[in-house]
Amino acid sequence: MHIIREIRLLLGNYHVKSGIYHYYRGEYKQAEEFLSRALDTRDPRPGSDAAIALHYLTQTYLSSGERFESSGDWARAAEDYSRAAALRPSFPDVHFRLGRARKRAGNIAGAVTALARAVAIHPNYLDARRALAFDLLHSGRLEEARGEFQQVFALSVARLEGPYREGDRHLSEGNIPDAEEFMKDAFARDPERFDTHFKRGIARLKAEDWENAAAELQDAIALNPKLADTYNYLGVALAESGDGPGSIKAFRQSLAINPAYVTAHLNLAFLLARVGEIKEAESHLGVVLAREPENSAAAFKLEEIRSGRVDPRRGVRR
Repeated sequence: MHIIREIRLLLGNYHVKSGIYHYYRGEYKQAEEFLSRALDTRDPRPGSDAAIALHYLTQTYLSSGERFESSGDWARAAEDYSRAAALRPSFPDVHFRLGRARKRAGNIAGAVTALARAVAIHPNYLDARRALAFDLLHSGRLEEARGEFQQVFALSVARLEGPYREGDRHLSEGNIPDAEEFMKDAFARDPERFDTHFKRGIARLKAEDWENAAAELQDAIALNPKLADTYNYLGVALAESGDGPGSIKAFRQSLAINPAYVTAHLNLAFLLARVGEIKEAESHLGVVLAREPENSAAAFKLEEIRSGRVDPRRGVRR
């Protein structure tokens, strides 16, 4: 759930809206049926109904795959991840998930193919390279496995060395707060714990359990405060639970990390309009429409503001 409910109600045509509705209810078959009717895989224009359908259909397959994972049905998880990979062939994480599921389902050769694709797209994808190295080893492809393990070693050292050296520099200058943050990056961040809290937060969002979603996402941020997505999801949870100031702060933090994050611009614009920060809301909507001219929610809100249907003093509809 990466956008607030107010925006979801404005996005797309009937099939897109119905697909999004079923997706958030965890009704993945129904979501697939509706979204497929609005789908156009020929490089749809950003913000168009086809682009929205493509995004949510991909998320539908990923979420369905995760559900099969949780029940131990790895073969069906792999089928859904394969569908997602067909829609988003340039997304390395989708191929990584597919490779992991295929391995658990006993298809080592298929796992190697998927993981090799993830690495080809993103050569520094450490988790994918690590999994590929072990799968090559288990396949008896020893020289290839050896080469991958060498890459894993080099990437692991590089991941530690950069933040370690920065932390050491700040220590030598007596800058304890920055030194601590860099040393945490080098030695104390736990990706598995972060992933656990992040996934729990997303699951709570889908269940509309806003307060617990926010708590899980805040725990995830404490482990890794550098991901724009996590702050955006936190902003959604806080907005839906009624914490307007907290949600605005979270969306701003998301954009501080990634100023080009269109979704965070859109979420922030709607929240700012609610509290009467009209000029800034218009600015963020302008960013969205510059990147996604067919974004119906942004266009609607901008027209609403400019037509005078939003009170610039209070941010409410007249």
